[in-house]
Amino acid sequence: MTQEALQRAERFARSLVDSSLDMIIAVDQEGVITEFNPAAVLRFGWEAGEVVGRHSSMLYAERRAYDRVQRELDGHGAFAGEIENIDRDGNVFTVFLAASR
Repeated sequence: MTQEALQRAERFARSLVDSSLDMIIAVDQEGVITEFNPAAVLRFGWEAGEVVGRHSSMLYAERRAYDRVQRELDGHGAFAGEIENIDRDGNVFTVFLAASR
C-alpha cells in the first residue's frame, strides 16, 4: 500500500469514528483510554483531551462492573451486555457495551 493510500484509509477510518452516532471508546492493553469520539464527548460530558490517557475504569459507575467486563474479556476475548456508566456530573446511565480484544 502506498503512503498516499494509507493516509486516505486513515482519514476514512477517522471520519467513520468521528461521525458515528454511537459512542466509540478505545483503550490499550492496560485499560488506558486512547480514543474518545464526539458521541462519547456528548454523553459523558468530558472532552476527549480530558480522558485520553486516563484509565477507563473512570467511566464505570461501579468498580465491580469494570471488573466483570475485564473478566469476560480475559476469559472469552469479548463482552456484550448492559453496564452502568457515570458521566462528568456524576449521573449514572445504562449502556449496551460491545467490547473485544
